[in-house]
Amino acid sequence: MLRYRDQQDPTADELPDDAETFTPGEVPDDVDPAVIESYREDHPDRDGGTFTLETVTCGDDACDCTNGGGLHGPYVYHYYYSDGSLTSDYLGKPQGESA
Repeated sequence: MLRYRDQQDPTADELPDDAETFTPGEVPDDVDPAVIESYREDHPDRDGGTFTLETVTCGDDACDCTNGGGLHGPYVYHYYYSDGSLTSDYLGKPQGESA
């Protein structure tokens, strides 16, 4: 992958406040390592970056998550730089989570 000389992996202050970060070698117990491996094989141009577990709001104004209720997730994301901009990919729910 071509990386800009000053381009680093995303730092904690660039990620969502509740993001729990992890590396492909230290995947949390509730995340299937095969999902991370498959993603990395399918996207070799996205080497590096930061994997996260995040809880999110769904955007539905009637949902409790937008009114101070519990958030949805956690969901697995990969943050990386593309053309100098921070970008994220949604990888799915941890194993054992219902759809």
